[in-house]
Amino acid sequence: MYMERTVFDLLVDALAHERLDSIVLKNPEYEFTVEEIDRMAKELEIMDLNVEETRAVNRLICAYLTQNEVYSRFAYEQGFRDCAELLKEIGVVV
Repeated sequence: MYMERTVFDLLVDALAHERLDSIVLKNPEYEFTVEEIDRMAKELEIMDLNVEETRAVNRLICAYLTQNEVYSRFAYEQGFRDCAELLKEIGVVV
């Protein structure tokens, strides 16, 4: 089913996926999380899990990633809305 997207949706997507990514990827805290994930992936390789165990771990990781994506998008949208509301309150926009 095709959902019509608003200008707000398109703007949030553009900013969240392009601009925000370029900012976050340069952040040392984010870089640390990437290195931590690499370390944990190596630990899993050493465990020599069977196919079913590997699939279960992958499904769990995917579920967490999906949850994080939904949460992050909501937080970004809410921040955008809060900023717009603040700009209205202080009279910068009508």
